[in-house]
This record gives sequence, structure tokens and C-alpha cells, in this order.
Amino acid sequence: MSIFSRRDCCKSIIVILLLSCIMICGCVQANACSSFAVYGDKTYYGMNWDYYAHYDATIQIQKVNEMKIFVVYDQDGNDFTGMNTKGLFASKIMEYPAEDFGLFHETGDNKLRRIEMKDVFRKALYNFSSIDEVNDYLKDKRIIYSQTKLHDMFADMNGHAQIVEVGRDQNIISPIEEKFLIMSNFTSYYYKGTPYREINDKGADRYISGYEYAIHNIGNFDLDNGLQMLEAMKCADNSFYTLGSFLFEPETNCVYIAVNRDFDKIWKVSVQDETIESYKGFEKPIKIKIDQKIKLSDLRKLSNNNEKSTEKLIMTAMVLSAAFASILFITGKNRKKINHRVLKS
Repeated sequence: MSIFSRRDCCKSIIVILLLSCIMICGCVQANACSSFAVYGDKTYYGMNWDYYAHYDATIQIQKVNEMKIFVVYDQDGNDFTGMNTKGLFASKIMEYPAEDFGLFHETGDNKLRRIEMKDVFRKALYNFSSIDEVNDYLKDKRIIYSQTKLHDMFADMNGHAQIVEVGRDQNIISPIEEKFLIMSNFTSYYYKGTPYREINDKGADRYISGYEYAIHNIGNFDLDNGLQMLEAMKCADNSFYTLGSFLFEPETNCVYIAVNRDFDKIWKVSVQDETIESYKGFEKPIKIKIDQKIKLSDLRKLSNNNEKSTEKLIMTAMVLSAAFASILFITGKNRKKINHRVLKS
């Protein structure tokens, strides 16, 4: 092998290693995300979806028998949150465990059927109405990690919520212990019994922000508090962003959405009616039917068009006012001239 070919080979290896590092770093940074369930006078579920800027997600309402399912998935087709009209909430986010059990770790019981976390998410969201049903389904299953390590949160309208994670020898379920439950990117069961402020792990900053907001507002937690809690937990990292915030209200089967961390403008989805409409912060009302699906980028465009049309109306009104004032001024001057001539004659 010549010197040049060796150099070229070394360069190729370096490039491949650099690209691999970039891809790995990208996987670590993406999908920060957080979710919660709060049980006050009403029940609210929340999910912040954090990803690279300009990435897109799609909202879809599907139907299974008489049940409708609100689901959101990214542009690669990965679903990550949703709620069905029976009141079951599901969210699926990246987990960064301190232990790596490998892709095919020991099940602890070879009789149990292996299943990935993403499949648990879909099975529950599209079929169940309660946490009891989720746990009954998992009795003969052993959840394993796939290439992407995930953990799930489930919540229902009966005051039950839990985080489901992969353990070394068994599935680990962390149930709600207070009137709220929060999930971020660290493994929840590692920190069982740890004061929330002492948690120092991936996504702990968002977890702590949400925890503090919940304990100070749980007494009168309402829709506005739910949106404010999502805002408190938004991702503040410069490399990736909270691109979509979803607040679920199971009693009404409605979902409230903020796009790109803009909590001044809120959209409202009726899962039952399959409609989305402007809820807060819009100059003109908007209401459309979700025929198949709608993207977050579509909502951004509708928001921008709403602002532009309002600006045009304001500009038109200003021009018309100026024109009317000019007409009045000219008319007034002409009247003065006529009156002056009449007096002279």
C-alpha cells in the first residue's frame, strides 16, 4: 500500500469516526422530553416534545371500534404521546440508564414473552382504559431495551399513574405516590425515595422545575396551571428545543397545544369532534376539521397567516382612516372657499 493510499485510508477512518460521534451525540441530545399527570379538582396529563429545531411532528386522530385515539408522531414515524377517549394517557421518551443491560439481556424468566417498550405504548394507547389493564397485560411479558432506550408513562382517570421501565431481572413499575407524577430522561426507580432537589441526572432540571410547580399549585390546579407547568418544564438547551407542548384534559377529551414554546398562542383539539381551533392569543378565530392529520408546521403557518391578515386589516383601516381624514380636510377647505365667496357677493 502506498503512502498516499494509507493517508487516504486514515482520513476515511477519521471521517467515519467523526460522523459516528456526531450521530451518537445527536441521539443523546434528541428526544429530551418530559411528561406528567396531575390529579387536582380535574385530571390533566402533559407532554413536552423536545427535538432539533425545524423538526416536525404530525397530529392524527384514529379510531378503534368506538374509541378514538389522539396520537402524535415525529417525521420519522415514531409516535411519542397520545390519549384515547376512554381517558388513558401514554407517553414514551428517551431514557438514559446508568446501567446498560444490552439489547437482549436475561429475562429472569424464559417463559415470559419479550416485548419492546414502544410496543407496550401502542398496545395500551389503542386498547386500554385503565392502569389495571396495562398491568394485567404486562403480567406475562418481559420488557427489553431495543436500540433506542425508552421508558413509558401511563395514566388514567381513576387517579392511577405509573412509569414503566426495564429492570435487570424484571419489569420495574414506579406508581404515583402523591397527587402528581413526573417523568424525565433519568431512570425513575434509581431515585426512589430521593428528595427531588437532590436528583442530578439527565433531565433533572426539567423534573425539578415541574415538581416545584406542582407542589405549589396542586391545591387549585386548572387548565392554565397545566399550561404553565409545561412552560416551566420546557427545554432551555441551545442545541434542541421544545417544539410541541400538549396538555390533555380527559374529562372533555380535549388537548391544548403550544407550538415552538409559544405559550401566548394555544390551540384546542376536540378528539371527539376531530377538530382543531384557536383557543387563546389569536386575532381572528380559526377552526378546521382534522380529516386525516395535521402537522405542527401547519399550525405555525396558520398562526403566521392569522397575524398577517390582522396586520393587513389594521393597515387597510389606517389607510382608509387617512383617506377619510384627507377627504374631510379637502371638503372643509372647499366649504370655506364657497362661504367666503358668498359673503363677498
